[in-house]
Parts: sequence; C-alpha cells; structure tokens
Amino acid sequence: MNLKLNPSQQHGFTLVEVMVAMVIFSVGLLGLAGLQSLGMQNNQTAYFRTVAIQQAYNMADRMRNNITAVNAGSYSALDTNIPVLGTNCITSACAPAALASFDHYEWNTNNAAELPEGRGSVTQVGSQFVICVMWNELKVPAPVAIPDCTAVPSTYNPTTEYKFYVLRVEL
Repeated sequence: MNLKLNPSQQHGFTLVEVMVAMVIFSVGLLGLAGLQSLGMQNNQTAYFRTVAIQQAYNMADRMRNNITAVNAGSYSALDTNIPVLGTNCITSACAPAALASFDHYEWNTNNAAELPEGRGSVTQVGSQFVICVMWNELKVPAPVAIPDCTAVPSTYNPTTEYKFYVLRVEL
C-alpha cells in the first residue's frame, strides 16, 4: 500500500511545531532565570551571616584583649548606636575604659559598613556576655524593631525585625 500525501495539505504544520517548541523553551529559560535569582539571593544571605559571625567573634576577641575593662564593666551594656569617637587608640595609647569605648565605636562602624543597616550590641547576662549582630537583610522599610537578643530561645519576625546572630561568651 502506497500512501501519498499531498504537499498542499501540509502547509503550516512545521510553523505550529516551532511555536510550541519556542513556548516550551521560553518557559524553561524563565525557570532557569528564577533559579539563578534564588541562588544569588541565598548566596547574599550566606554572605551576610558569615560577616555577622565574623563581627561577633571580632568583639569577643576585643573583649578578651581588654579583660581589665571587661572586669570593670565597660563592655557590659554596649548599645546599637555608634558612639562618638573619643581617643583614637590606634594612634595613641589608651586606658582600658577608653579602649572599650574605641572598640565599641570601631566595631559598630564596621557593622554599619559591612551589613545593610548593620549594628551590634553587647549585654552582660550573669557571667555571660551576649554579643548580638543584627542587619536588615530583607530591606524591610523603617521602622525596624531591634530584636531581644538576650531572650532564650530567641524569636524572630522577619516582617518587622532585623535579622540577627547571637554569640554567648563567658570570659
């Protein structure tokens, strides 16, 4: 049996195939673009967390370096604001209390520079120090609430609060 197809009956069939293939290809490319965007967002989140961890350990190291001021209570209640720079302890010698103030200034200045709306606090709870580094990762519009880093377990509301990393140290 020989079947012969008339070429005049096949007009436009390949055009429909090409259009369907283009739609499928376009959906696939949109999916890949979405995955790429999500991957970049997760990479940025991991970067911010890494910086926060480094900054928390940076303050713990500063406190270990100035144990006299720790024992005197100079690090027991550092707030999230950047204090006014008094003596620059890099260019001149400082007393332990002045070094604690300089550490607070330099640490929160670095937090603000390296994290979006970055800030940090140190609170003494019993014999432990709670070092909290916080940032506005989701770019939540102001006003953003400062979380209670001393609460155990810590709670987090991403729609109203800064993200934060807490390090508890005992010196």
